[in-house]
Amino acid sequence: MGIVFEAEDTRLERSVALKFLLPLGLGSDEDYRRFAQEARAAAALAHPNIATIYEFDEWKGERYISMELVEGETLAALLKRGPLALDCAVEFVIAIADALSLAHRKGIVHRDIKPGNIMIASGKDVPSRRQIKVMDFGLAKIKKNFQQSEAGLILGTLAYMSPEQAQGLEVDPRSDIFSLGAVFYEMLSGEPPFRGDSGASVLYRVVNQAPRSLFECRKEVSDSLQEIVFKCLAKAPESRYQSMTGLLSDLANYEYSPQTLAAKTGMGKKSIAVLPFQDISPGRQNEHLSDGMTDELITSLSRNEGLRVIARSSVIPYKERSKDVREIGRELGISYILEGSVRRHQEELRITAQLVDAEDGSTTWAENYDGGMNEIFAFQEAVAKKVTKALDIQLIGKKTGAAPLSPQRVKAYELYLQGKLLQDAPTLPNLDRSVRVLEHALQLDPEYADALGCLASAFLWYLDTGLRPDPQYARRAEEAARKALEIDPDQAEALCAVANLTMKKASVEEAFKLYGRVLEASPNHRDARLWRAVLLLLSSYFEEALAEADLLLGTDPFWPMAHWLHSTARLHQGMFDAAIAEYEQVVAEVPSKMVWLTLAYRYSGHLDKAWAMAKMVKELEPAGYLWKSAFAFLEGAEGKDILKYIDEEMKNAGWNFHLVCYWVASFFALAGEAEESFRWLGRAVQLGNRNYRWFAIDPNLEKIREDPRFPGFLEEAKKVAARLLPSSEAP
Repeated sequence: MGIVFEAEDTRLERSVALKFLLPLGLGSDEDYRRFAQEARAAAALAHPNIATIYEFDEWKGERYISMELVEGETLAALLKRGPLALDCAVEFVIAIADALSLAHRKGIVHRDIKPGNIMIASGKDVPSRRQIKVMDFGLAKIKKNFQQSEAGLILGTLAYMSPEQAQGLEVDPRSDIFSLGAVFYEMLSGEPPFRGDSGASVLYRVVNQAPRSLFECRKEVSDSLQEIVFKCLAKAPESRYQSMTGLLSDLANYEYSPQTLAAKTGMGKKSIAVLPFQDISPGRQNEHLSDGMTDELITSLSRNEGLRVIARSSVIPYKERSKDVREIGRELGISYILEGSVRRHQEELRITAQLVDAEDGSTTWAENYDGGMNEIFAFQEAVAKKVTKALDIQLIGKKTGAAPLSPQRVKAYELYLQGKLLQDAPTLPNLDRSVRVLEHALQLDPEYADALGCLASAFLWYLDTGLRPDPQYARRAEEAARKALEIDPDQAEALCAVANLTMKKASVEEAFKLYGRVLEASPNHRDARLWRAVLLLLSSYFEEALAEADLLLGTDPFWPMAHWLHSTARLHQGMFDAAIAEYEQVVAEVPSKMVWLTLAYRYSGHLDKAWAMAKMVKELEPAGYLWKSAFAFLEGAEGKDILKYIDEEMKNAGWNFHLVCYWVASFFALAGEAEESFRWLGRAVQLGNRNYRWFAIDPNLEKIREDPRFPGFLEEAKKVAARLLPSSEAP
């Protein structure tokens, strides 16, 4: 219905797309009306996955839209090369659904969702990491203002329109859900769900026939994914998802399932879960040994690139297991299970281990190991060798050797295990006890690198939990970590402690490299991968952060913090409804993350839900600053005075913590205190929060976005952020 030119906006010095109608005299009044409709509809939608409208005007009698220039290709062009990878298709649908969810909340139905109206911006080699832009709201229906020009008029594209639209009936947001389902189907199968030799035959199939099963086109499509697509494509609107939020919720469940994560991150890899070894010693006094055996085997096996090993935190729920190994295998999305037991009598040990095929429950091998406590490392190494040999994988990594341990070293090892396991639940009593037993271990063996690394972690837990916020613990953590690394340069906990301390000193690039070293030494180290991803996120590498989150979830699918990371990347992408769908699962397991769900509700305009969540944050942690932050965000959005919340406690917490520092800057922005806001924003960037893509769209910064200082601040943040991955294309 028009001609599009690339142009230069000489006032704002930016490239734009100018969309003109056909030359004057060729366009009808209806064309003009629809053209203006597109401008008004899209201009009301501020979303990173919707092409931005800058201006609607007239020049020499010709009307035009000035809009965001999106360079790349249409989804239609991409699909000509064949169906998309499953994870790519799902990412695209989440982005489109989130964009349409905003449109629907504003009373706008697109009515022409099809591959030709979806752009994929250039800039990334991997399609799933390129940004989606929904285009062409020319057929959009605005609930209150739109009047059909003639009864029964059919607008849209035949193969993708809903049955009600095809019959000229009234449409609502569920019509867009059907159209998105048709696009989703084509992304997965490579062909539209409804085809025919003529328009009439296509219309008949849209209204009367179900598309063929996706399994016929593609065997790797799971039952759950097909159910999602076909629920979108239900003929009756009441049988479909009733909103995009329902679709996003099911897509979140699909993405978080261990089976999906296994397919996404473990392609071509064999997979195994080491279930917690059972303590069958008399009196059950040796649980630390059985847990230590589990942990050591996971660490040893995870060094093998060809093997996906489930992390310890996601196998702990099976410690008191009553489930069949086949059911556990399905729940974790793995092929093999290693299980066993430890029996100790005085200084004698019996360790049993067996490798089980998780598909049919058959035992691949089983073996017993008898000897003394001084041979425990040799037993662990022997089991790891047997596993890798059975799976036809080469054992990689440092070997402890089979030399017997001295009685003193055996005692130090047991103390180390006890101290390490106490940190699983870092309460103050547990941390104090962990420090005591680790210091005892080091009295017995001052050169014990693992105990030194674990002690450094305990000291850092004091700081990171706020239980003992004394600077001396940072110094003591660094002393222990440095000494451990002098003994063993690859000691993972010590490396991670140094990385954590380096990050606290705002040396972001150095910390990022150190976390990379931790992962080289211990690929399953969840804290290192989490913080590496957080640093990516805070430098606006959202897609890279999501990829790290997927890797973390691939080996640790039940760890709530991994889910929080994924959700928070969605939030900073500006995909608020997708973030809500994920956060609602996270807070069920980690109530302390309710403040993030509060934010997501606020950004998506659900202030009633946001307030309900903020009040729950206050009930959960009445003495902290989180509830104050939640209240400030919401009252600030309502135009109320929020300076009372920016008290000394919050300022002290924020000045040296990149996240809270940025929140304080946001509060000053909401309060209209531009000078203070820019001061705190500058401090946040110094501390490592250079998240310029988020700064550009964060609703909390709206009042200062027109300040002449803001473009310079944004450019500086972008320049600093690029240092994190200097060889990578800037996001």
